[in-house]
Amino acid sequence: FDSDRFSQAAYAEIQRIIREEEPPSPSRRLSTLGETLPTISKRRQTEPAKLTAALRGELDWVVMCCLEKERSRRYQTAAELAADVQRCLNDEPVQVVPPSRLYRAKKIVKRNRVPIMVGIGYVLLSIVALVFVSVEKERADAEATKNLELVEAQELLLDDYRSDLIEKALFLALSGDIESTQQVAAQLDRLRCPESQLNTIRGIAAFYAGEMVEAEELLRRATDAEPGNLAAAAMQFVLEMYHGEHARADVRLVEVSQMEPRPGFEYFDKFFQAYAIMWNDPHRSREMFESLLNERPSPLVLAFHATATAEIGTYLTGSQAAEEWLDEMDEAILDVQVARASSSPAYIIDLIDLYVRFTAMTVRKAAGRDDWADLLESTDRLVDKVIATE
Repeated sequence: FDSDRFSQAAYAEIQRIIREEEPPSPSRRLSTLGETLPTISKRRQTEPAKLTAALRGELDWVVMCCLEKERSRRYQTAAELAADVQRCLNDEPVQVVPPSRLYRAKKIVKRNRVPIMVGIGYVLLSIVALVFVSVEKERADAEATKNLELVEAQELLLDDYRSDLIEKALFLALSGDIESTQQVAAQLDRLRCPESQLNTIRGIAAFYAGEMVEAEELLRRATDAEPGNLAAAAMQFVLEMYHGEHARADVRLVEVSQMEPRPGFEYFDKFFQAYAIMWNDPHRSREMFESLLNERPSPLVLAFHATATAEIGTYLTGSQAAEEWLDEMDEAILDVQVARASSSPAYIIDLIDLYVRFTAMTVRKAAGRDDWADLLESTDRLVDKVIATE
């Protein structure tokens, strides 16, 4: 050990150093001598590096064996020490071996028991805390996922309910029933339906009630608030056609045809897009209504699909074309009856039924069929019903 350190330490500290600390090996002690090492080497007629190398290895082992703390690891007799020294001089393998890594580790643990135990406790505590945090995170993630799924399920139910209310409002609006439409619109308002959507529904009701100025104002508000409101734009096209503004209507129809349905109102927007296109291209409109029926069956869409079928029938020329369209017209009549049976009574369904029946009679006449009169009696009854409703 360093003599300077011993001279400055208290007696108890000297005892502790001797008892717990491992002394440096001779070769390591030489490397710490600094400027003294060349002098020592010169006295032994060698170089510093060679002197250090000569001590390193077996001589280090022999000396360190003599200084071992544990008696069982030291030379048991002076004869054993002398024998190993002689073996070094004869370049023979010595009996002593350097301590193993395991032994050194045990010694380190023994000397530093308290700090190591504290460190192990800290590591164990960290592991426990990490496991706890991981478990809590997994539990929190699972809870969050469950809550998210619940919210999504509630949103889906809300969307379905809102879609049903919108369809109900459309039945009423297309029938011109402003009062009932306003009642359903109030329900939709409580479901956080956008104001532009509510104004669109109110505008449709005003249009079919003959309140054209109010309809125009409500639809304008809807498109001003939401330029992408396809349904409102489609109804503005219908208004322009009603007022005979064909040039403006043609431009509007091109815009409506190119617009994309709004997220959350795709079905609603697609319906009115098909409705507007029916004025110019009933074949395409019929395909669009058919696509909507495949997406989600709806009595209103089924009735307007029949309307598009009848609209095609009005443009037929020649008996052969009319003959080929007879089955389609019969199916359209049946579709209207299905729509009537699967929905609440609605004025718009009666109007569509009347239009489809009149068109069916026209097509049968054009095809040279004598059974067109079979529809006359039921059509007359329907005319009386519509007049009475008005």
